[in-house]
Amino acid sequence: MSESRFEEFHKAMAPTVGVMRTLTDAITATAPKHGYKAERGCEAEGELRIEDGLKGKTTWDRPLTDTHSMGGVTLLAATDYARCFGDLFDGQRAPVFGHLALARAALEAAMAAGWLNEPGIGWAERARRGLWEQAKSAWEQREAAQAPSPNDDDEAAERKEAERDGAKKRLDRWCAVAEPFGWEVLGRSKGKLCVVSKERDAKGDPVFSTCRPWPGVGIDELLLGDVLGPRAHDLGRTQWSYLSGVEHVTWFAMKEA
Repeated sequence: MSESRFEEFHKAMAPTVGVMRTLTDAITATAPKHGYKAERGCEAEGELRIEDGLKGKTTWDRPLTDTHSMGGVTLLAATDYARCFGDLFDGQRAPVFGHLALARAALEAAMAAGWLNEPGIGWAERARRGLWEQAKSAWEQREAAQAPSPNDDDEAAERKEAERDGAKKRLDRWCAVAEPFGWEVLGRSKGKLCVVSKERDAKGDPVFSTCRPWPGVGIDELLLGDVLGPRAHDLGRTQWSYLSGVEHVTWFAMKEA
């Protein structure tokens, strides 16, 4: 891109960059403004009062506090990705692929933050969503733990075995948290986890099932769900497939970038 064309591009993107910085700065300033605490009388403060009554019922010491924290961290991540996305267009050269990887990360983090922070869902659903995040994290750690190989010496083999055992116990521990509430965690074998009710309806299905939505669905809800209705699903699936293709260096997506 020639210098003159780059200047034109830079000026054209300036309003978008400005809006993204204004938005991300406002989000970043919100928690300090409120002293990192839930205001008296708000929904989050009510959930934290309920948490005091859960002590002794579960081995999870702070289910609602921890879920609130997860919501804050995922929102911080989405904000950081979005800020970096804008900064790329304010640099010395136009991005070709990098902004798309950041867009994917920002959308996924925003979807997770929206799911964890959704208002009006009640303390139990909030706790189930937090439990799903903890169980999914433990499952990923279990999958990452390496099994001993024939080439390992005794020390390496023992270390790997201990890591695998610790990862399994961590996942078992989070799944056991569900028991006192009448919940259970399904899908452990393949990682498609859901926190479900042990109670079944007339069809034999769980009364409720909690799992984080697939990112393509999240794109629909975040961007166009209210506008396009059911048709938005096709847009979310296509957009997520494209962004994932760029992230994983898949040829069809790289050609389109």
